[in-house]
Amino acid sequence: MEEMLIQIGNYGFPMVVAAYLLVRVEKKLEMLTLVIRDLKQAIGCLSGLEYHDRACSAWRSRLPEGAEAGETR
Repeated sequence: MEEMLIQIGNYGFPMVVAAYLLVRVEKKLEMLTLVIRDLKQAIGCLSGLEYHDRACSAWRSRLPEGAEAGETR
């Protein structure tokens, strides 16, 4: 019984920490994937290379008020 508790102490804590970190990283990767997809769409709309009217309209609707596509700061 004592040996079992030692094994749980040795392996249980690292397993719980690893699982927690994997869940956190997975959420961040999902968010980064969405942001990269939006960035690709924005670059395509701004460059004119990839013009999809509906996609560019959706992207432009998310621009801050007063910002124009192609405006540099």
